[in-house]
Amino acid sequence: MKKSIICVLLLAILQNVFCNIALGEDEREYFTVDVGMLNQKQLKNIRQSFKKIDLKPYATRDIKDEVAGDGTGGWSDQGDNDLRMFEDFGDREMLGIPFEFIDPATNNNKAVLALRGQNDMELPTSVDIPIDSTTAGAYFIQASPWCSGTCGTYSWVYSDGTEASVDIVQNQYICDFWGYNSYDFCRPAWTATKSDGSQRTLYLFAMNNPYPEKKVKSLRLTSSGYGAYIMIMAITLTDSGPYLEQVESAKFRTTNTFGWYEYSPADSEKRQGSALDFSDLLDAPAGKHGALGRNGSNLVFEDGTAAKFYGVDIIGNANFPDKSSAANIAKEIAMDGVNLVRMRKIDGIIFGNNETHASFDKNMVDKLMFFISELKKNGVYVYISLISDYRLFASDGIDNYEDYRAGLGFDGFWNEDLIHLQKEYVNMLMSTNNPYTGLTLLNDPAVAMVEFADSKSTLDFSTGKDSTANMEAQEKLNKMYNDFIKSRYMTTASLNSKWNEYDKTPIETIEDGNLRADFAWRSVLHSDTYKKDMTDFLTDIEKKYYNEMKAVVPNKLSTVNTNPVNDYKFADVKVTSSTDFTARNSVHAKITSVSDKISKNTVFNIYTSPTTDMQNSTIYDLSLNAISNQPFICGYGAGMPNLYVSAESVMVPSFAAQNNWIPIQYSYANDEYQNSMISDTYAIYENPAKKALLPAIAMLYYSMDPIEETKKVVSLDTIDNIPISCKTLYTNNTRFSFEGNGNETDKVDYDTKKIRTDKIFWDSTEGIFEARSPKAEAMSGFFTQSEEMPSFILNADNTFVTAVLAAKDGKDIKNSSNLIFTVLCGAQNKGNSVNIVKDSYIDIGKAPILVETITGKMTLKIKGNFSVWALNANGERQSKIAVTENKNGYPEFLLTADNKTIQYEICRE
Repeated sequence: MKKSIICVLLLAILQNVFCNIALGEDEREYFTVDVGMLNQKQLKNIRQSFKKIDLKPYATRDIKDEVAGDGTGGWSDQGDNDLRMFEDFGDREMLGIPFEFIDPATNNNKAVLALRGQNDMELPTSVDIPIDSTTAGAYFIQASPWCSGTCGTYSWVYSDGTEASVDIVQNQYICDFWGYNSYDFCRPAWTATKSDGSQRTLYLFAMNNPYPEKKVKSLRLTSSGYGAYIMIMAITLTDSGPYLEQVESAKFRTTNTFGWYEYSPADSEKRQGSALDFSDLLDAPAGKHGALGRNGSNLVFEDGTAAKFYGVDIIGNANFPDKSSAANIAKEIAMDGVNLVRMRKIDGIIFGNNETHASFDKNMVDKLMFFISELKKNGVYVYISLISDYRLFASDGIDNYEDYRAGLGFDGFWNEDLIHLQKEYVNMLMSTNNPYTGLTLLNDPAVAMVEFADSKSTLDFSTGKDSTANMEAQEKLNKMYNDFIKSRYMTTASLNSKWNEYDKTPIETIEDGNLRADFAWRSVLHSDTYKKDMTDFLTDIEKKYYNEMKAVVPNKLSTVNTNPVNDYKFADVKVTSSTDFTARNSVHAKITSVSDKISKNTVFNIYTSPTTDMQNSTIYDLSLNAISNQPFICGYGAGMPNLYVSAESVMVPSFAAQNNWIPIQYSYANDEYQNSMISDTYAIYENPAKKALLPAIAMLYYSMDPIEETKKVVSLDTIDNIPISCKTLYTNNTRFSFEGNGNETDKVDYDTKKIRTDKIFWDSTEGIFEARSPKAEAMSGFFTQSEEMPSFILNADNTFVTAVLAAKDGKDIKNSSNLIFTVLCGAQNKGNSVNIVKDSYIDIGKAPILVETITGKMTLKIKGNFSVWALNANGERQSKIAVTENKNGYPEFLLTADNKTIQYEICRE
């Protein structure tokens, strides 16, 4: 008996091995199931042609089994644990899809295509079903007895000999027939309850064809043979899609390209002077009003003109474009309504291939200066991140220089030799004469502000990249630490009376000078007093660093750093409260990869839209960093493959306008300017879902007046966070002051779900955000029904929509004769695919970029005669849209996939 079982198992394994060899397992292409998840409105507009597959020739089992375990039974040979209660034979519709179910009485008692499981040798492990046509995908009605792990593989076999396959995985694409479940791609289609209360269920599985243009020779279905059975009741092909109704989990984790179109990026020369040229929002040339200064929380130019900035980051080589393209790039930035660029990582490029910091690469510095002059000419100011990618050379005379990371890391704040090098570099850069402006960067008012350290803080001090470079550096730091603690406590006895037993080892004493700055200084084991001492030591270092660097550029507005918000917000912010301005960054759906460039290693952990979460939003993080009577620059962005990157482009600038912040979006371009496909997680220039919003939101930002500032005084006896409610932050323009003894507590209303001011409405329960100014109105979120703004009503079919109505002629919307309506959601590369939970890429895709079309109806709540045109990215009119008048006398028009546009021009006749 045992030998026969072993033989059967070996035979099954060998069959599986030979099957894989025959199929070319190593060469087979695997694809990710990517099915359009549409809401009910969209599904009603779908036009699909179906082809029901006749499975009678391939049926291998009855739906019922008379005798369990006899080796010749029906279903899975488990007796009455079968599907005998199923009676929906013939043509039946399930979940909106037509199928043909075989009546066993008409097919020799065979009603199901059963593939071998549990070494049931009566059944095949593979079947090829002829297709001989093109198809977009297939719908299956199926289930699996003994369902576990990877149950089998389904393959599209093409006429050209190639093959595309997907593994049929438990609780993703197939479920056990015993019970009742529901998943993104596997939906319950039929269920019955037995007398014992247990349920039996058949599931609809939708599978796309990754190459719908190729002729499919056959559909190959296989099982392992020794594990789960696969029971297929019906298969129907479709000429489009396939599609499923959107479920809550799919809402955040699936994409579809229904109604999407191939995007043609803008030609900057053609765009100039068009309806999408918003450069008239800028006051060119930059610097015409003199040097930038500050007046409390406001920025003001030398001649008294108020300054308001709407900015973007430019990173690395993108700051050094060839002269042939620099002029067009500068014009493009201005046409986007952007009047400030933050230049990062120029210090790692400007020296070129030189192995010394004695001189810049002539070609690189010439490119930078020309680009700055072109930005200035177009009214775009410059904000330079001075030390962001600085790298040591052997010629710098620093021992073990290879140990120091790019940007110099934590050591750059306190190591005297490194500070000396930084000061020399900053002085050399800022005193360089720009031949295209006739001014040094130090004397050019178009160079508005600087920061000394990019995205780091002394309070980040810990193990890994935030530690000292080597043991020699650590010993120098320990010496500084001993001196600091000695100045505070004088004796070890005094120190011991304040610290606990975990704050230091018994052999560490002030007298011996062997106290060590602990990497794990924020551990829960350490006392609050110790943490406070470490905080003061580290922030003292940062203050001294700023004062030294500030002396090199005394006439420029400057700050010490622009680090990300963190877990010790107030201690960190207090350091910058004595600088010229505060700058902090927070990114929605931040990736964990080393590079911002999209690859298969690009991973992120936030699937949801920022409209649905108040407590954990970038806006909440940023709000905790605004200081009373000090300008605040908020860096923000959103990383792909999150589906809702457009929301952040609306939400942060809207709050920035209301709270008198300066928004800088990360990033306009990273190392290159290319827009044929999306290659960077954050880059705006190549992502239509971000770039199209820039000018519309610029109008909103510039035209919204801030609300009055509310000061909240806080003290810092510990480094712990001070809880502040969303309502306090979002409705009062709350700014913090460290003067005096403040009340550190605030009743945190975690039940706050709605925020309303006269400028902003946010309902996080529904996932809806709205902002309005006289010249622009914006919305972003999940609009399940018509959404009404002061000047328009949008009734969209799509699940998620971002829309902005902006007056192009500078008038208020109600009086404007020229409006731009921007409406969008997503963009992705053709062939882009992500994994089952949508947190990383399987295939980044290729050109062209596909853009989601928003369909529905737009009603303009302004009476009069209006004409509407669909625009291309150059602002050129592609087609005229029919305008009708509703019962209230308001003009309205349809948004359709045929329009193939993100932006509509609305003109009063």
